[in-house]
Amino acid sequence: MLMVNGQVEDGLLMIMRFLDFFGYAPAIMVPRAVSLLVVIVFTRLLDPSQFGMYSLIIIYGGLLDALLLSWSRMGVLRFYHRKRGGALGELMPGALLVLMGGLVIGGFFGAFLSMTTISTSTIEFYMLLMLYFVGNGLLSFGLNILRTREQRSLYVILEVVRPILGFIAAGILVRIHGSDYIQLGEGFFGVTGVFGILLMAGIIRGVNWRAADWKSFKEMMQYAAPLLLVFFWVNFITASDRFFLNYLSGPAAVGMFAASYSISRPIIEILFNVINLGEFPKLIIAFEQYGSVGAQRALKQTLGYLIFLCIPSLTGLFLLAEPLSFFLVGEEFREGAPMVIRLAAFGAFFAGLKSFVFDQIFHLHRKTLVQSLTLIPAALLSIVLNLLLIPFYGAVGAAWAGVSGYMLAAVLSFIYSRRYLKILWPVRELVWVGFASVLMGITIQLIQRGPDPKRLIYTVPIACGLYFMICWRSGVLPVFKTLQK
Repeated sequence: MLMVNGQVEDGLLMIMRFLDFFGYAPAIMVPRAVSLLVVIVFTRLLDPSQFGMYSLIIIYGGLLDALLLSWSRMGVLRFYHRKRGGALGELMPGALLVLMGGLVIGGFFGAFLSMTTISTSTIEFYMLLMLYFVGNGLLSFGLNILRTREQRSLYVILEVVRPILGFIAAGILVRIHGSDYIQLGEGFFGVTGVFGILLMAGIIRGVNWRAADWKSFKEMMQYAAPLLLVFFWVNFITASDRFFLNYLSGPAAVGMFAASYSISRPIIEILFNVINLGEFPKLIIAFEQYGSVGAQRALKQTLGYLIFLCIPSLTGLFLLAEPLSFFLVGEEFREGAPMVIRLAAFGAFFAGLKSFVFDQIFHLHRKTLVQSLTLIPAALLSIVLNLLLIPFYGAVGAAWAGVSGYMLAAVLSFIYSRRYLKILWPVRELVWVGFASVLMGITIQLIQRGPDPKRLIYTVPIACGLYFMICWRSGVLPVFKTLQK
């Protein structure tokens, strides 16, 4: 009886630890899955120009958010763990003022972005851009507060329900009013706006403005303000490809690029974000309590998870790009799609490695200005390559520019971060994961044999099963090693 009870307790403990590591996964995976569903469905309903306009709203809105809002959210997250319970009450009044100021200024910046090209210089585009920017800004701020409070269940529920309702609303509007980017945007961005307003209403209601600690807020701003440059340059590299595609080739080229880009990049982003949501707060606590030794151990554990998840994903996306493009995007969007899928995946990998591994060291030591300097050469490189390659290679040229920029940024971040903390690499895990990925790739080549998307039904499960079996037998599977402790 005692043995049975012990086994039950061990099983419950393993489940709790699994949820601790991957409890945020649904909040990351569902929105990305819905984004992929948008590509599958709406690239068959909208022409490339209309889908390109929808994509431009998202990329321009993301650039505005990076410039005006993201950096302050990171400041709240970084400083909350220093004072725990009382920190939010002291930082919240100032953070809300920054949020409101950013939303107002964003209206002027959004007007400037809208007027940069003829295709975007319409009142409809500007209004949808503002709807996306304001709604996403309010929602992201509220979700960040839930994350700092460790209210994971509510966070996950909101991020699972919101994109599903948005997809339903967009589908209804497109069916009633016709297939164009306006109906698609109104459905998705409108639902995001409603969720953002409701969440912020609940948060603001509990704020005690008299409890504001402006000294702590000033300290937080000194840390967070340089992050404006970091987030701006990161998003500038991402946005520059679609901006120059639209400027040089028109929104149809943007639509073709965005459809393929949206297949592979979100997959890699999901993996990085799932790990980061749970591990970044632990990294901060480890550094605050145990210094550089604790941070090294925490980063090594994070690297183990990322290597285990990302290396095989890159292998699969590279080898299966052609059948995936046939299966997932409409016929008008397939020109150059396999190569864009491959390059976007590698670009996302280098971007994630920089943001969620090397850049974490700058956050710990509050060297955010140095962090921003690693991005400027990469941004300039991406601009030059976009101008040189897009006129000749179109969407594929834009993808090459993006991956080159992110690769340079990752290399520079790695070099400069070593001045503050030396990373301990999980070498054994890297070797075994690399070996398992090679065998998985050989299996894919033997089974798939061409672009037939129907073969994906059994190619993917067999290849993934082989990979997991090798990692399990080698004893380097990070998740299960940790769960068994």
